[in-house]
Amino acid sequence: MAKKEELTPNSSVVVDGIEIKTYKREITSCNIIEVEVGTTGHMGGDAGHGGRTYLKIRNLSSTDMRPKAYSDNYGHNRVEIVLGGDTELDTFYEALCFAVEVLGHETAGVDYCEPQISHKESQQINFAMYINELCEYYRKNHTLSGKGKIREKYHVTDISVQQFFECELHKAEGYVPQDFCNEVYAYVLDTTKAIAAPKYNE
Repeated sequence: MAKKEELTPNSSVVVDGIEIKTYKREITSCNIIEVEVGTTGHMGGDAGHGGRTYLKIRNLSSTDMRPKAYSDNYGHNRVEIVLGGDTELDTFYEALCFAVEVLGHETAGVDYCEPQISHKESQQINFAMYINELCEYYRKNHTLSGKGKIREKYHVTDISVQQFFECELHKAEGYVPQDFCNEVYAYVLDTTKAIAAPKYNE
């Protein structure tokens, strides 16, 4: 497990005349978002006399994020956020975990969201298992016709047949290392075509 970092406020906002010290973090993948969160903690009351808590998630680059806020005449409010894309899932998950960590730190010191590994790392591990099973399937059958069923097994982003051959995975004779699979994963997720196809080398 990664060492837990020390949390230190690095910004602030004023809500209802009350200053809230906040924590900001940029979360970067193929998209970039910024999360800012903070709270005064408990102040002994309801909205009239109690504390204030603040959360903001902002698109900094290439994020398909569609927020909506609703309110009716009865005071029934809701906020909805829709995200499009695989890396949006990863960065949003990490943002929410950071927010929960901050709020736990600022209240009872309880961290309700401390995964052994991040969601992104979990996806990379699943993708590596997908690639290795796909390579084994290709070695045995000399085709990728069963690729869809293998992908569904691991619930990961698909690699196209063209990308498979561009990365020279058809040459793999044994286990494809996690580090190389991570490079392939980044290449597959890159919609800007800025990342060149990594070449498998025994």
